[in-house]
Amino acid sequence: MGLASAFYAAQEGARVAVLERFRFFNDRGASGGDSRQFRIQYNEIEISRLVLDSVPLWNELQTHTDEELLRTCGCLWFGNPHVTGAEGQINTVVGVMDQLKLDWQRVEKNDIESNYGFGNLPAAYSGFFQKDGAAINYPATLRVLQRKAQESGRVAFRDHQNVTAIRPAREGVYVQTETDSFFAPKLILTPGPYVNEVLGLLGVQLDIVIWEMVSAFFRKTDKSSDFPTWITFDESHEDDPMLYYGFPELDWGTDGPVVKVAANYPTRLRKTMAGYDRQPDAETVGRISRWVERYMRGLDPNPLRASTCVCPLVPQPENPWTLRREMILDFLPPCVPFHENIVLYATGWAAKVIPLIGRICVDLALRGETRYGIDKLRFTEDLLVP
Repeated sequence: MGLASAFYAAQEGARVAVLERFRFFNDRGASGGDSRQFRIQYNEIEISRLVLDSVPLWNELQTHTDEELLRTCGCLWFGNPHVTGAEGQINTVVGVMDQLKLDWQRVEKNDIESNYGFGNLPAAYSGFFQKDGAAINYPATLRVLQRKAQESGRVAFRDHQNVTAIRPAREGVYVQTETDSFFAPKLILTPGPYVNEVLGLLGVQLDIVIWEMVSAFFRKTDKSSDFPTWITFDESHEDDPMLYYGFPELDWGTDGPVVKVAANYPTRLRKTMAGYDRQPDAETVGRISRWVERYMRGLDPNPLRASTCVCPLVPQPENPWTLRREMILDFLPPCVPFHENIVLYATGWAAKVIPLIGRICVDLALRGETRYGIDKLRFTEDLLVP
């Protein structure tokens, strides 16, 4: 999101400094691995509209690189249509797609097993296939954003800049790191899971939970198995939450052609990043492997490797596995002095709208407004820790 903001700010003629706490292209941010899912369908129609708004920006970004950014393969949601998972509920999302007049196809158990590489599914499983779903080539997206920003001659990239103080003032924002000092008329914050560490420098905290999640990577044994991007929904069974998601076989990762399957539930719930060691939870890796062995014919159920990632989320107070807000994108709240000089993007899985988030952040920073519909993303009092 920071690179996308720099890319669009440079297009507007602004001079930009991008400050990275670690190194650029690190794996300590809000998600991990080389692929992300692009999907239009959401529980909330406003979020789906934002994804649709991002499509022209993705198409424009693609003109700047020969690397494939989005590989369209469709998106399959299946399982118990009444179960609510982290991504919403099948039946509710179908209603949103109908309101937007999106093309989708209802699928039953036999369709899923015949057409999408799964097997041995429970008889009651059903769902839908939405043809516009895609896999995002995440490293290629980062590369083109940084390269184009750099080519503008207006962007300076500074890594290993751990911010120690932020002081907003009428004329702009002063930022102090462990080694340098910076000033700019406007500041855009995109700190991922470290959001409360950064906001703490300004005397505020978000009421969030950080999910620690696990992914595993598998080799194909049957080359005819052709998976789309997909998400499952079911009631928990014994010690298995039965909520998973995955990707087709992709060849832009460091392991060569692999299939990524991930748990769509947290293995740990965190309030801070203290103690996060990036070590995948072995029990969750085992659940993923057993799920693959039972339902995904054509994959070797022994994972090549596993990884972990973290994501700050705004869950329901009574159920930390269900979200009440997708994303936060707004100026900081008025309790922060000169709050209109600082724009914040935080929380949620938003790789599918990377260019749009950058565009909106720059709109807010340079013009104070945006033409995109972000009312559902703006600050409300319940987002802050009292």
